[in-house]
Amino acid sequence: ILLVPVPISSKFGPNHKWGFFPSASAAWIVTNEKFMKNVEWLSNLRLRASYGVNGTLPSSNYGWRALAAYGANYQESPGGYISNVASNDLSWETSYTYNVALEFGLFNNRLNGTVEYFNRDSKDLLMNVPISRVTGFSSVLRNLGEVNNKGIEVELSGDIISTRDWKWSLGVNASFTKSKVTKLYRQEGESTGQDVIWYDPTGGDDLCQFIYREGESMLAVYGLEWAGVDPATGYNIWYSNNDNCDFKDANGRNVVYDFEDADEIILADLVPLVYGGITTDFSWKGLSLNVFFTYMYGNQVFMGQGANLTRPGATRNVLAEYVENAWSGPGSTNTYPRIINGASWNQKNSDMLLQDGSFIRLRALTLAYNLPRKALDKMKMKGFRIYLQGDNLFLLTKYPGWDPEVSSNMDPRFFGVDNLSVPQPRTFTMGVNLTF
Repeated sequence: ILLVPVPISSKFGPNHKWGFFPSASAAWIVTNEKFMKNVEWLSNLRLRASYGVNGTLPSSNYGWRALAAYGANYQESPGGYISNVASNDLSWETSYTYNVALEFGLFNNRLNGTVEYFNRDSKDLLMNVPISRVTGFSSVLRNLGEVNNKGIEVELSGDIISTRDWKWSLGVNASFTKSKVTKLYRQEGESTGQDVIWYDPTGGDDLCQFIYREGESMLAVYGLEWAGVDPATGYNIWYSNNDNCDFKDANGRNVVYDFEDADEIILADLVPLVYGGITTDFSWKGLSLNVFFTYMYGNQVFMGQGANLTRPGATRNVLAEYVENAWSGPGSTNTYPRIINGASWNQKNSDMLLQDGSFIRLRALTLAYNLPRKALDKMKMKGFRIYLQGDNLFLLTKYPGWDPEVSSNMDPRFFGVDNLSVPQPRTFTMGVNLTF
């Protein structure tokens, strides 16, 4: 059991300077009990659990109080201004996490596995919340609300072949994660917590729009619902999701030509259904081969770069695919709308730019050879290993961009948005490890 009192921090107001973050863990090795001695096929059975609390500090020092900055000179006279909105009640963002796991080994540990359930409730979530610009500011740092992340992680590994000269092992892991905004705090004058709209901050273009709404995912994409291209005019058309209607489509839904007549809705959840890895090792005498795959399924990627690269007149870098497949008259392709210089239709936050991001990647392949003991003894060495390794050798995906695996750190502020992300390089490495 660990109890951690956190010392005073200048990042908070007088009422929230201290934090208290306890943690505890326990484990029970079931196979050590007397009643398990006759269960020979079960090599290991272990139940473990943990609980902990941790806190996150705001990004700026003294952000809880109004600060002045200088540099706003006027007619060669020095001038200052208020640089932030005071937030006297700013407090810790606190996460309460518990894990419960079952570990097992079968048949003298030839087969091993772990099944783990985790749950994390984060309260007083810190975020820059948009406010009315009549205040002179566009946002203020607040404790926004509460979110929940939970899921199941499964790991399985085993020795398929295990003889004196031949060995073959295989392992796979999978993570199933869900996230949800459970509560948005009410501000003064509000009857309920209001939705918070925010943008992907990675590229600075505000191309992907998200929404925090109670009961919805933390990565809920919010925008216009694209209805395709009008084959008669080549213009984009949009589902209105309201009573506005220029015409009805084949399913009887209201469609409009002007996106300003349409309402924005939640379009997608960028959290994948499952992600993980697969690894296998082969060895024969001194020769070994390791193969490692990573995968992700059930996720979508917002192609932020697609907004700028399909906008003629606004950039010199227009995709050739867009030019070749744009509407050029009745009866032509309707993959993309007609080309109009400077048109900004494609820059709207819409599901036009959402793409399937599922993939499987050959992350690494390593071929190695270790000299046998007799040869090492003659050379008076403890080890000699030569290896050849390749990284990112193969990628199978339907994603039309450079790389569907963007922002793989799973940070909910960045994950799932491709804004001219640099593709991962394919590399080859050859080396020798010597031990004396």
